[in-house]
Amino acid sequence: MTNTENLYNDIRAHIESHYPLLYLVTFEAQNADALIRRLAADDNRKIFEWNLAPGM
Repeated sequence: MTNTENLYNDIRAHIESHYPLLYLVTFEAQNADALIRRLAADDNRKIFEWNLAPGM
């Protein structure tokens, strides 16, 4: 399994455990964004994003 697949499965497990919030710190924002969007699309979920520069 690749690192991306491992991360996908880890985040999916947190979502399925009903964590109300996920806080991600990464230097690869575009890759993380794509992964989160893929997860949301797979489960037909909405994404609410906040980041330091533009806010929500």
